[in-house]
Amino acid sequence: MLALDVSGLASFAETLIIVTATSVRQAQALADDVLERCKQEAIEFLHMEGYNSGQWILLDLNDVVVNIFQSDARELFNLEGLWSGARILDDRRNMSVMESEA
Repeated sequence: MLALDVSGLASFAETLIIVTATSVRQAQALADDVLERCKQEAIEFLHMEGYNSGQWILLDLNDVVVNIFQSDARELFNLEGLWSGARILDDRRNMSVMESEA
């Protein structure tokens, strides 16, 4: 997981979150969990794209955009490179799932 502050670089969001899923089912489960948490916390949810294919699921939470990728799609679109000028808020790319849940 990588969270980037794009507030000075983009007009569509303040924060970009990039996550890699290991399967379509996991990507969909992650998207479902984000939406459930938004509902619980009364966070505005605007739009979702890509849920059925699960290769790249985009969740627009107004000021926060969550991108859930399969590995190949994440490499292809290279959002980290596209937003390389953004300040890193949180970087857990090298953590295992067990470490990130702790």
